[in-house]
Amino acid sequence: MTTGFAVLPPGPRFVLANATVPAVLLDRPPGAPDADGLLTADIVVDAGRIESVAPPGSGTDLPRLDLDRGMVWPAFVDMHTHVDKGHIWPRRRNPDGTFASALDAVAADREANWSAADVARRMDFA
Repeated sequence: MTTGFAVLPPGPRFVLANATVPAVLLDRPPGAPDADGLLTADIVVDAGRIESVAPPGSGTDLPRLDLDRGMVWPAFVDMHTHVDKGHIWPRRRNPDGTFASALDAVAADREANWSAADVARRMDFA
């Protein structure tokens, strides 16, 4: 593997070959992890989604990008969401950025706007 950015193979379907993956992130690891909880696998990608995770060298004839045991992690996801406070900024700003002002803004917004429909709309967006 060369240094710099990897270039994905052309086409919608390809293999990320010889990827090092944390076994704990896989529903069905294709082998036993090492002492650090990692394993090497081939990841078949189809149209931007993981199609399968298989032992390295699984024999597919798809275009391959050899990661040379480089780490593969899932995309970053912000799982920390305050559904009760999410998306009220346009109607209740926090002008000085302090925690006290944030509490005041949420309290004022709650009194003026919160209903089951309002919270459901914000929850669906979050």
